[in-house]
Amino acid sequence: MDDANRKTINAYNQQADRYVARTSADVPEDVQAWLTYVTDGMGSEERIFEIGSGPGRDAAFLREKGFLVVCSDAAPSFVQMMQRTGQTARVVNILTDSIPDGPYDLIIANAVLLHFQPQELSTVFQSVNAALKPGGRFTFSFIEGEGGKWTKGKLEVDRYFQYFTREQMSEIAIRAGFVVTWVDDSQDDTGHTWVRLIVTKQ
Repeated sequence: MDDANRKTINAYNQQADRYVARTSADVPEDVQAWLTYVTDGMGSEERIFEIGSGPGRDAAFLREKGFLVVCSDAAPSFVQMMQRTGQTARVVNILTDSIPDGPYDLIIANAVLLHFQPQELSTVFQSVNAALKPGGRFTFSFIEGEGGKWTKGKLEVDRYFQYFTREQMSEIAIRAGFVVTWVDDSQDDTGHTWVRLIVTKQ
């Protein structure tokens, strides 16, 4: 595991309560629209796994729609937080751990892949591919751009952020055995462009 990944996980683990206090408890409208779109037509019996669930906000939104979501996070503090609220959650570091109890119909990673450096993403996509059913889908979001940086924003301790173009991310997914089936984007109030992809296992 890279130092950047380890330090970022430690930042979340140490500052989980501060992260929750400084993050909206309501799922943003653009994220609601994305999650609604990707689950449209799915049955309640179909299996969903979330990478990097944080406090479990997005999974709670999906549960309200009748879906069962297995949550995970690399920060034990977040997993304990979710478990205290009755959510099914596991400590999983996608760089070093296999996704448990697969295969799944859908795997979600909202604002997670931006914490990985380019050379680490092939490991992430290979792990996801192995945990999906044939024809299963992986949907994820990231900030569009280039390069990486450390930032103290929100937590006041360093977290690593890596930016990608949609072309770069699509190419990584294709190399890992996926087909890109949907791309969308929106801007947040800081001017960042958030790109969302759905890729399907071949």
